[in-house]
Amino acid sequence: MKNVMYASGWFFSILFGALFLKEMKEKDGPALELESKNRINSTESRSPKGREQKAFVGSKEYFGVSGEEGAIISQTVINEIQKKGPHSSIDYYLSLPYGEKRMMGLTYALVALAKENMKEAINIYESLGSMDRHSMMLKNMFIPSDAQDLERVISGLKYLPSNVKREDVISEIINKSMQFGSSEILLMLDSDHFSLEDKKVVKICYVRSLIVEDPINAVFHVNLLEPGLVNLVSQDLIRNWPAGDLKAAADWITGGPGLSAESEKRALLTLVSRANSENIDEVKSIVANLPPGSSYDEVYGTLVSILYDKDPSMADDWIEQIPNGVGRDKAVVEYFRRTVFADPEKALDDVFARYRKGGVASDVMISSLSEATNVSPESVIEWVSNAGNLEDSVRQDYLGVVNTQWALASYDSYLKKVIDDPNFSGTEDAIDVAIEIFSEDFPSAAANWIVTLHDKN
Repeated sequence: MKNVMYASGWFFSILFGALFLKEMKEKDGPALELESKNRINSTESRSPKGREQKAFVGSKEYFGVSGEEGAIISQTVINEIQKKGPHSSIDYYLSLPYGEKRMMGLTYALVALAKENMKEAINIYESLGSMDRHSMMLKNMFIPSDAQDLERVISGLKYLPSNVKREDVISEIINKSMQFGSSEILLMLDSDHFSLEDKKVVKICYVRSLIVEDPINAVFHVNLLEPGLVNLVSQDLIRNWPAGDLKAAADWITGGPGLSAESEKRALLTLVSRANSENIDEVKSIVANLPPGSSYDEVYGTLVSILYDKDPSMADDWIEQIPNGVGRDKAVVEYFRRTVFADPEKALDDVFARYRKGGVASDVMISSLSEATNVSPESVIEWVSNAGNLEDSVRQDYLGVVNTQWALASYDSYLKKVIDDPNFSGTEDAIDVAIEIFSEDFPSAAANWIVTLHDKN
């Protein structure tokens, strides 16, 4: 037990102090607010006995200890548990007032007990009051100290409380076990203590760890996963893919493991989000050459937004290079929406007029006008009413869209406008819109409004 205590001390000290302060502050509110100058610090050194503990530096105001005192407390806790044993130590620390020593002591003692009897340790954990019990305490009972300790923590899973997320604990086990080698992880898949769902979690955690270490070589393991599991790790793979070879990442997404349409879209969005000044041309080429398919449409809009942030003209130039299609429409709508917020006049007189001639779904562009806080509903309706490049039938459709959006967004201001301005937006159409919407959502308001309108006219 002595070596276990020393080996685990450094890891626990960082987590426990921070977590204890966080949970105490959440439970007791402002009374336990800590000054930002009270930081968490930890250092470590080697000794023949193992790794010595240099403790979490807590709050002087709350714990009444400085950094040096904290280190002494932490080492004292280890020595006490080694001397007393876990059972007597638990009783002892529960008798202390709340503070760093009680918190650290209970945690160390429970972890030590879990090495001997996991079931008993978890039962005691569940019996603790809310001020003493925290999630990291439980998780640390399941961190193996070496490869030989894996069987203990895996068999102990059957004692997990029902309110604990099992996959989180398994993830902790896998992450720690990666230090012991992949063969140890793979052996877990043969364990009778794992259900089929557990084994899926093991595979996912294992592959995700491989992805972080070496994403290119991890592709082989990803491709061996069942289709549903591939979907779960696809974004992790693209997020970690080497920046200099994103074209290969795109090829894997669109032609490799058979991702679902939704996972494919999310993976592509993750790829596009990695665009920067060094690879922007490569990303533009990737998106422009995506095969036709509705799952890719949102990717175009995302890239336009990224380009617009760099330089609006870059977004405009790139759109000109995209073949006609739904993807191009999405790109245009996003460009128009961003332009509306930045320069409404240019959006209406240039962007809309130019791209509508290209067959873009302009009713969607018109709809996006109502999202802009710097464009009033009246000005949109006025522009639509007077736009010289719209046929009457199209104009009426657009007016219906804008009227409906305004009515839904602010029915009282919309009613006032229709009542006060008899020439507003083809008043008959506006009245029809109002009655239809208000009769369903605000029937009493609709009735009062109809009476008011009748009296006025």
